[in-house]
Amino acid sequence: MELTGRSIIAAKLQECSDQSFYAFNPATGEQLQPAFSEATTAQVDRAVQAAERDFSKYRHRPLTERADFLVTIAEELRSIEPELVAHAILETGLPQARLKGELTRTVNQLLLFADFVREGAFVQTLTDP
Repeated sequence: MELTGRSIIAAKLQECSDQSFYAFNPATGEQLQPAFSEATTAQVDRAVQAAERDFSKYRHRPLTERADFLVTIAEELRSIEPELVAHAILETGLPQARLKGELTRTVNQLLLFADFVREGAFVQTLTDP
């Protein structure tokens, strides 16, 4: 997992703007690398347009594909756990055990939600007289 400080919009790495900021380690005050480039107004607009376009497509995908997508996100998070936790420690000052627990909780919630989506009961109309 390499942090570049650049935005990804619609699967494309964006050019950096002139404005940037840094994260700081709250325990030491150390400035962390890399510098994060601020998105321009045009980049934010493109991101919103891409999200609207892609949501429209995504919402019509079969429930099994949506569930598989959630499982893929969970698997990707697990695959970068060491690097993600190490960097989160620097940015938050929280202990490793806490951050690993938070990551495990997030992964489990994604998997539970994937099961819920795959089941599909939420799309049925129920009337309770």
